[in-house]
Amino acid sequence: MEYIKLLAKCGEGKNSNTEAIASDKLPLSDLIRNMEMCKFCYPFKSSLVYFMDSIYFDVEKDVSEENIGKMMKVMKIIIQDFDSFHEIQQRVKSSKGGQQTGKRLAVVEQTEAEDLDGIYVDINKNFNMLTAFGSIPIVILIEKYIFEICYPAISHYFALRLQINNDEKDLFINFLSLI
Repeated sequence: MEYIKLLAKCGEGKNSNTEAIASDKLPLSDLIRNMEMCKFCYPFKSSLVYFMDSIYFDVEKDVSEENIGKMMKVMKIIIQDFDSFHEIQQRVKSSKGGQQTGKRLAVVEQTEAEDLDGIYVDINKNFNMLTAFGSIPIVILIEKYIFEICYPAISHYFALRLQINNDEKDLFINFLSLI
């Protein structure tokens, strides 16, 4: 994770040479595969999104057609994470006596065994991530990921002013209504 953050720091100066070197070390296809793999490992996802933001979103150079499609895949993963975060916040609100608003999103997984019907496991609410510094609730990690990493990345993505097709337009409209 620290290596990815270090590579991302190389892109903060908007130097196209260092951005090219960093993008060679971690290509977009590898970044996407890692983001899909690490569903609830928010510290690792934070490093990946920070890298994506520094090397691909917050840049001066033109974006290739091939990278635009890959960037959109990353944005879809980030939007899924926002959906998860929204659903968690709604559950936390309802557990504190408030009314749950909005639709319930598919974050929880139900077992397929007939005798366990109706039992849900929610990794975001019920589990902690163990680190060298102790146990950290996943809810805290996702909040840091969303507010400190994803919001700036999304802002830089929109600043690129890329052309958006109709399917992507609907996705972003739903996303913006969520936030």
